Formats: sequence, C-alpha cells, structure tokens
Amino acid sequence: MKRSLIAVCIMMLCWYLIGQVCYAERAYVTDSFEITFRTGPGIDHKIIAVLRSGEPLEILKSQDRWTRVRLEKPRQGETEGWVMTRYLMTRRPCSTEVKFLKEDNERLNKKLTDINTKWAASARREKDLDKRLKENEVVLQTLRDDYENLKHESADFLKLKMEYESTQSKLQDCQKRLESMTRKNEDLMNSQKHKWFGIGALVLLAGLVIGLYFGRQQKKRRPSLYY
Repeated sequence: MKRSLIAVCIMMLCWYLIGQVCYAERAYVTDSFEITFRTGPGIDHKIIAVLRSGEPLEILKSQDRWTRVRLEKPRQGETEGWVMTRYLMTRRPCSTEVKFLKEDNERLNKKLTDINTKWAASARREKDLDKRLKENEVVLQTLRDDYENLKHESADFLKLKMEYESTQSKLQDCQKRLESMTRKNEDLMNSQKHKWFGIGALVLLAGLVIGLYFGRQQKKRRPSLYY
C-alpha cells in the first residue's frame, strides 16, 4: 500500500513538473483588449501595469483562472506578474498578424521591385548585347568580304608583279642592247668622221699640190712670150 501511494505521489509530481515545463511557452494578450498585470493571482492584488492586445508574454505557471507570466519589457521594474488566463491565447493576435503580414508584404514588394529593377537592367543589357552582336556580325561580314576581295586582289597583284618584273627584265635587256648599239653607232660615226677628215685632208693636199704644179707651169710659160 505504501509502495502504491509512493508511486502515485511520484506520478503526480512528474505530471506537475511536466505541466510546468509545458507552460513555458509564448502567449499573447487577446485581440482588441487591455488587461491588468497584477502582483498576484487575484483582483485584490496590486496592478503593476495595463497590457495591450498583442503584447508577447512568457507563461511561467497557471493557477485556477490566473497565469503567472514574464514580460519581455519590464514595467515599473517588474518583469513577472499575474494575468487572467481567459485573456491569453497562444496564436498571435489579428492586429499583430496583420502588422507582420503588412511588413512581409512591404518586404516582398520591395524585393519584387528590386527584382523588377534588376530584370529591367538585365533586359537593357541583353538588348544592348544583342545590338552589339548584330553590329559585330555586320563588321565580321564586312571583314570577310574585304578579306576575299584582298585575296583576289593579291592574286592579281602577284600576277601583275610577275609581269612587271618580266617586263622590267626585258626593258633592262633592251636598254643594254640600246646602249651597246649607241656605243657602236658612236664608234662608227667617229670612224666615219676620221675617214672623211682624212679624205678632206687628202683632197686639200692634192689641191695644193695641183695648184702648185699648175702655178709653176704657168710661170715657166710666161717668159717665152717676151722673146
């Protein structure tokens, strides 16, 4: 009997401790309401402060219709006190929920605005890159056309260069032949000049000889006319 009584006492003690641990949770003052925060579990105890709807509280202990709670923000130096259990609820009040929802909505709207701004900037960058890509494609095609034209012109240029070099070589040969012929012509002309100069000198000398001869003959004939 004693053992069973001890077991019952131990079980009751465990249930009490478990209940105390389970009550260590957050609660809120009910919607659109203000409640008194007292020094003890009863209306005869002193009021420490008036708690507004949505104020978070930490539940420490429950006793009949009263619950001992701890405030996150001390009131008049007190952090612990008693409130009526029926004015507490475990969910967040509607006003607080609406406030959080508004904050979440504002945060999401801001995030959406940032995303839209980044998307618009990305779209502008993509458009600019697409424009540059098209311009580069035009430039690349122009370069390809210029390269093909240059390749054909280079082939023609090499052909013309070979023809020019061949013509230049022929021209040099002709110039050499012309110079050789010019030298020969000059030599021939010089030879002809010398020849004609010699002939002229001989003719002049012959004329002088003949003149002298006929002059002497005439002198010889003149005295015989006076006899």
